[in-house]
Amino acid sequence: VTQYNFTYVNYGTETKNFIGSGYFEGKMEIGILTDGETNNTLYSYRLNEKGEKLPNPRIFKGENPNNADWYWKAVEYRKPLWTPIYNWADSSGEIAISASSSVYSPSGEFWGVVGIDLSLSHISKFLQSLKVGKNGQIFIVEKSGLLVASSTKKQPYTIINGKAERMSIFDMTHPLAKKSIELLTQQLDYFPQNLIDEKFLRDKGLFLKVLPYQDSYGMDWIIVITIPESDFIAQIRQNQTDMIVLCILTIIITSSIGIITTRWITSPIIKISQVSEAIVKGDSKYYQHIENPIEEINNLSYFFSLMSLQLQEALAQSESRYKQVVQQQTDFILRSHPDT
Repeated sequence: VTQYNFTYVNYGTETKNFIGSGYFEGKMEIGILTDGETNNTLYSYRLNEKGEKLPNPRIFKGENPNNADWYWKAVEYRKPLWTPIYNWADSSGEIAISASSSVYSPSGEFWGVVGIDLSLSHISKFLQSLKVGKNGQIFIVEKSGLLVASSTKKQPYTIINGKAERMSIFDMTHPLAKKSIELLTQQLDYFPQNLIDEKFLRDKGLFLKVLPYQDSYGMDWIIVITIPESDFIAQIRQNQTDMIVLCILTIIITSSIGIITTRWITSPIIKISQVSEAIVKGDSKYYQHIENPIEEINNLSYFFSLMSLQLQEALAQSESRYKQVVQQQTDFILRSHPDT
């Protein structure tokens, strides 16, 4: 029960005995009826943390859970089925639907019925946990027009004279729900009785999707999803803002990468240019080759370094020869004027 969020798990026998376990008024209990054919008295025991029965059970005289639809519909149809939605006999504020099936012995003898109750309030809580846009809603309705569950905070039934009474969708008071029902009845003939196919409607600032749901076990519901148009517009505007911010960030990042890449590529070229200018002005500073992953720039740097080295050597040789020539000329002049 805890694992699958069922409300109650029931088993009733042919002799009208009953045992079940689940939640009653929010607390775990075990219900037992052992003399169903002679005395319809149900004993409901609260459980401790270990799952053990606590003393002083609540006693419901004259009430047999086997008298409900979860038992008799399975007996009648002799196959797995969803029962009609019904009120719990021992709880004025609980309305449920059951998945029930007859149980037979290996020889085909009828033993009883096992059923699993699912509270309408639990279905509503599940719908409330779903995110439908910002202000969207979901509600489920039978073709009779009676509400099964909704994502609004209000329960899908009202308490009249101490008993839970199911609500018609035309009695829903939430503004969005009322507007949605008005649109559905205007655009779909005899809604919800004649709905067969999935429909998508847009009008009066609303988007509505209507889906009939049926299965082989007897469920025949209509699911309505309604979203205000303002939710879409807000989302579109938010997407536009996000796109603008993303574009600006992309431009900044791309520009930064471009600047870094340009500097990385042009740095050795700038250095070569500076050395070339220095050489032209007479500064024969040697250029040191720096490895570059770009093959063309790497080759240019290498050959310029080689040329710079060769130029250095050439200038050194020229300077040495010049000094020799000057020295030889000085000696010649001194020898040509011995008197001085």
